[in-house]
Amino acid sequence: APPLPPTDLMCLAAVAKRAGWEATIRDYARDGTSEAAVAREVQEIAPDFLVASVTSQTVARDLAICTRLKATCPRLVLLAKGAHFIPFSRETLEAFPALDIALRGEPEEIFAELLGGHSWSEVRGIAWRKDGTVTVNPDRPPPADLDALPFPARHLVDHRRYPRPDNGHLQGIIKVSRGCPHDCFFCLASR
Repeated sequence: APPLPPTDLMCLAAVAKRAGWEATIRDYARDGTSEAAVAREVQEIAPDFLVASVTSQTVARDLAICTRLKATCPRLVLLAKGAHFIPFSRETLEAFPALDIALRGEPEEIFAELLGGHSWSEVRGIAWRKDGTVTVNPDRPPPADLDALPFPARHLVDHRRYPRPDNGHLQGIIKVSRGCPHDCFFCLASR
């Protein structure tokens, strides 16, 4: 598969902007940025929230790096998103004590509520930690109106870094639906 821009993070950045927050997107894995350089940049930015987009294949490495980042910025609220958290949110939070919140399911409305200051205990679709105890809140239904969500914050990503592999030209990524109508036994999202 060709390297694709992080449209999921662009969507969350647009949610943050709509809520009055400033957002920055970095694709450190694509850049090959050293862990020390990542830590320096996170300390300079000093974010209130850091959202990591992870996969089941990369969760251990990604959250290990995020754990070290949180050690340098202890007030940082560390969130992670990805299909991995649909079936494994509790186990992942237990394995990575620095992770504060796992977003389960479609993240935009969840993230908007977190940015809006809602109590974590009331936000459907998250697993979270308080005083060492992991709580998994009830599931959240998918957004009823996808047209109500903001367009992705595409301006935060240099799209030249994601060329088509067959000809090197720029590519545009448009997601025209959400979810999947299938229930494949091997897919984490179907569980």
